Amino acid sequence: MTRARFTNRSGRVPTPLEELSDWAVRTHTIPSGVHDAARRVLMDQVAVSLGGAKAMKTLVRSEPSATLWSTGERVHAPDAALANRFAGDDLELNAGPEVAAAGIAAGEVADATLGELYVAMAVASEIESYARVWFQTAVEEHGLHPPAVFGALSAATVAAKLCRLDADAFSGALATALALAPQSHYASFSHGATGKWLYGAWSQRLGLQAVLWARMGIAGASTTLDGARGIAQAFLHETTAPPAFQPQGWALAEVTFKAFPCSRACHPALTALEKLGPMDSSAIMRVDIWSYPFSVELEERSTHASSIADQMSVSAMVRQALGINADTPINVRAEGVNTLPRKREARVRIVLEDGSVREAASEAKWSSDHPATDEELRTRFLEMTRDKRIFDPWDAQDSVRIRELVAHG
Repeated sequence: MTRARFTNRSGRVPTPLEELSDWAVRTHTIPSGVHDAARRVLMDQVAVSLGGAKAMKTLVRSEPSATLWSTGERVHAPDAALANRFAGDDLELNAGPEVAAAGIAAGEVADATLGELYVAMAVASEIESYARVWFQTAVEEHGLHPPAVFGALSAATVAAKLCRLDADAFSGALATALALAPQSHYASFSHGATGKWLYGAWSQRLGLQAVLWARMGIAGASTTLDGARGIAQAFLHETTAPPAFQPQGWALAEVTFKAFPCSRACHPALTALEKLGPMDSSAIMRVDIWSYPFSVELEERSTHASSIADQMSVSAMVRQALGINADTPINVRAEGVNTLPRKREARVRIVLEDGSVREAASEAKWSSDHPATDEELRTRFLEMTRDKRIFDPWDAQDSVRIRELVAHG
C-alpha cells in the first residue's frame, strides 16, 4: 500500500499515522506463519516477565481492571502493563516489539480474545517496523535506546487494536503515545542505572494509557510523526518525505529470541564458548575476543558499575560464563574481525596454563539463520515459570477470552 491509496475525510492525502491506523483497523487476519510467530513471541515474553517477577505492588494503584501475572491481583490496567513488563527486565531477555504486557492488559479491558491479541501483535510489529525504517538510525545517532523510544508506539498500537478504536481515535492514540514517548538514553544501560529497567515498562504503560485517553476523547495530532516539527523530523534534522508504507512484510515473523541474559552484542562470543564446552577455570591464563565493531563499542562504553552495565560488556559476560576471576586478562578487539565469514560473528581464543589454546568462532545462538525452535522456547517457558502463578497461552484456543486465560493462571 502506498500513501496515495486513500484520502481522509477532508479529501487530502493522509498523514502516515492516519494511513497506518486505517490499515491497522482494516487488518483482521494474518498468515498462519505469522500467527505461529505471534504465539511464540507471546509465550516468550510472558515467560521472561514471570521468570524474573519482582515485587510489583509498589508500582501499581488499586483500580481493578487488569491482572498482575505473578500474583493474580487486579489493578489499574496501565499499572498492570507497567508492572508485568518491569518484572523481567533485569533478565535482559525481552525480544520483539513491546506488546505482551500492554496487549494482555488491553485485552482484559476490552474483553478481547487470544486470537485478537495475536492479530494486534502482528499489526503493532508492522507499524513499529515502519517507524524504525524511517528514523531508527537517527535515534541511535542521538544516543537513545530504540526499543524504548519505539516501544510506546507498538504498545499503543496493540492496545488500540484490541480496544477496537476507529481509525481517527487510533491515530490520536498513536500520536499521544509518540508525543509522550520516553527519550530513553543509552547511558542508563552502559552506566548500570536501575532506571533502565523501566524503559520497556514505561513504554507499555504509556501506550495503553494513550489508548484509554483516546477512548475519553483525549488524543494527539495526526501530524505528530511527520509534521514540520514532528517526531521524525526532530530526529532527522532535515525535511524528508515519509517512506511509503508497504505493510504485510510481517516483521513479527522475523523476531529472533535471546538465548543469553545480556545485550545481543555479547551473544556471538557466548555461543562460541558453548562450542568449546566446559573447561577448568583455574587453568585459564588469558582470553582473547574478536567481535564486530558495535560489540567492541559497547564494551568500551560499559562502566562495569553494576550487573546492568555488565550485561552490555562482552568481557564481563564471558568472564561470568567461564567463572574466572577479575585478575585473568580478557582482551576485546575488532581488528581482524572482517576475516570472520559472517558480519556479526565473534571469535574466542583461550590460552590455558599448559600453553595449549582452545579457539572457536560463531554467530549468535538463535540467530535468524538458526532460530530458536518451538521446543527450545517451550522448555524455557516451563523452566522460567516453574513454581509461579502461570497462565499458558501455548495450547489455548484463539477463541478463549484473555480475561478467562489470565484469571485461570
